[in-house]
Amino acid sequence: MIRSSVNLEHHRIIALILAFVSIFISDSIKGLTFTSILYLGLIFLIHLYHNGFKIKYNYLSIIVALNLFFLMLVIRGACSLNYKFVLKDLILKLPLLLIPTFIMHKGFLSKVKLNYLINFFLIIALISATLDLLGSLIDNILFNQSGSFFYKDLTHLMTNQAFYKSWIYLTSFFLIEKKIYNNSYIKNKAWYFYLILIIFSILLLLSRVFIIIMIVTYIIILINRVFKSQRISPLVTLFLFTLFSLLIIFSNKYSKKRFNDLVLEAKSFLIKKNQKNTNPRAHIWNIGASIIKSNFIKGLGVDMADNVLKSRLKSNQIKLWNGSEMELIYKRNFNYHNQFMQSFAELGFIGFSLILYLFIYPLFKVKPNDIAFIFLFISFFGFLTESVFERQAGVLYFSIMYSLFINLEKEISLQ
Repeated sequence: MIRSSVNLEHHRIIALILAFVSIFISDSIKGLTFTSILYLGLIFLIHLYHNGFKIKYNYLSIIVALNLFFLMLVIRGACSLNYKFVLKDLILKLPLLLIPTFIMHKGFLSKVKLNYLINFFLIIALISATLDLLGSLIDNILFNQSGSFFYKDLTHLMTNQAFYKSWIYLTSFFLIEKKIYNNSYIKNKAWYFYLILIIFSILLLLSRVFIIIMIVTYIIILINRVFKSQRISPLVTLFLFTLFSLLIIFSNKYSKKRFNDLVLEAKSFLIKKNQKNTNPRAHIWNIGASIIKSNFIKGLGVDMADNVLKSRLKSNQIKLWNGSEMELIYKRNFNYHNQFMQSFAELGFIGFSLILYLFIYPLFKVKPNDIAFIFLFISFFGFLTESVFERQAGVLYFSIMYSLFINLEKEISLQ
């Protein structure tokens, strides 16, 4: 049992370290996620007891919004006949309610401890990137797999979760860049190497939306520094960064094909012609939009939103090009591939508004170049292309990083 005399901050660090590790291995050791949340909850209750059952939240409205979101899930779930499906979904999304509740109160972590925690997160990300690259190198040499340095085949530690790995690496990229910017050149030598390692991993993973976000965000940061006359050679850095990115992307036949597919997908979605494309999102979003329009106010509930989408995909006999032949989309068991659309279909306009509020409200509280703003920017566009809350890694990662960056954004210096 944790004694009252013990510094709770130490235990908070341990609990969050367990949570960070579980993000990467949640597919193989699911119990670690439960353990880390239970640990955080126990510390929270002890802290609550020490403070006379009074807790002050920095952003109480966010906690209220998350409680309303879960209340809607419970109410709509109670109306469902598929209780097993609804219960599984509630358990999956539970960290989204619990972790901010346990973390976002005042005095959760000191500035020094926060930096320790961020450094640990970066170490885990760098270990993951190194294992991914070494694993692909071994596959390439021993098994002659020419596509091992590409997209899903690159994710050895987080199996077949290229989107989430790209999300983590992109956040790591800006954390490392901020460390380089804040420290002297002598301290930067190792971080420069790590930055190159992360860039290399992001480009090979080739989640296209995140590559676009990385380039746009970095340009915004550099332009801001130019106008503020801050140190760095932005034009040279931008030129080398862009050149390196293009070299990696277009020297690889697999990645080049991915960008060619992007053009076809855009045409298919905008012009609505029946073209061969490798991405079913254009069709799913069109059908998803019609589902939302028909159930705009209260949505369909978690189970029915899923069933109706699959039913529409099946009845319309929509197909996708899998590289060798046309295949029926419904057989792939797709979700809405857009978290805003997913929540809108499940819980209607109010549910959608609550998720959107998580992004809009903090924008009035954080500065344009703070890592909190950058994380929101990355996550917002990620939510547009994936149903993030349909995977444990997505729920856990967003819950932890959102809570830390939003709650402690004024204290982040990353020394």
